[in-house]
Amino acid sequence: MASPVIQLTGISKIFYTDEVETHALSDVSLSLTIGDYVAIAGPS
Repeated sequence: MASPVIQLTGISKIFYTDEVETHALSDVSLSLTIGDYVAIAGPS
């Protein structure tokens, strides 16, 4: 198994507005090695 080139651990993201708190990410982990293909899609 190859060593990770990019490694994220325990990532969280919360968006706050006047009325609501939106947890977009909660304790997300990601590990990418050489040769992996990744796409991240969402509203811009």
